[in-house]
Amino acid sequence: MRRLLLLALPALLLIGCGDLSRSTGELGRLDYSLHSDFLVDGTALVGTSILTGHPQVIDLALTDAGEDAGSNFEEMSHVATPSAGVTLQGFNSDDDVGNLTITVTDPGDYVIESMLDGSVFDRITLTFDSPTTLDLVTWVRVPNGEEFDEAAGGAVSVVEGAQAAFVPIPLDADNERIAGDFVPELSASPDWAVVAGINVLGIYEQNVVVARSPASVYFIEPGMVTLTLTDPANAVDSSVTFDVDPVEVPVGR
Repeated sequence: MRRLLLLALPALLLIGCGDLSRSTGELGRLDYSLHSDFLVDGTALVGTSILTGHPQVIDLALTDAGEDAGSNFEEMSHVATPSAGVTLQGFNSDDDVGNLTITVTDPGDYVIESMLDGSVFDRITLTFDSPTTLDLVTWVRVPNGEEFDEAAGGAVSVVEGAQAAFVPIPLDADNERIAGDFVPELSASPDWAVVAGINVLGIYEQNVVVARSPASVYFIEPGMVTLTLTDPANAVDSSVTFDVDPVEVPVGR
């Protein structure tokens, strides 16, 4: 049976840019790192605010000291203190420390202890915060174009058939960026003026492999269109308005 296959691929598989925040644990045995789709002030993970309400993948890597301090690294596990409102899951491959996925509900500092053979192998303190608003970076591709260009502020002028893609950036109460990634909800007004884009990752005889994230839209009707991206877990959103011009039909067509 031929079918369309939808995949939610981990963000780290799709890195083309963005930023990486990294710190070594307190015992010097593990490097902890977090990717964001946007630039983050500073490069250290410790002291950088991380987005609440969404799963965040923390990649792990052994330092030289860590490689000499143990074995059976595929058996490593992780605990968080405090644990209330925290969901934490580790992923380990053969002979590798893998990564951990953490979702935190409430802002604050959380101590993550990486355990091996019943003892603390390393630990790190992570700071989580909730955004008060979203900054929105907008990219536009003209019909049949090969590249996206960043749109300026204000109403964005496009033509029917253009594609728009977005990077929502969570900001805290001091207008500072909060690290981490999330999949926003996207809505349009009027909703009939756009269609959602879908990302084709591979086309095969047996199926087509696609992903609905990251979000993008195609404009199919002229007029004013407002697109809103929402972080439902933190109840914040951001909007951008497009002035869509009709496609000019060549004379004689």
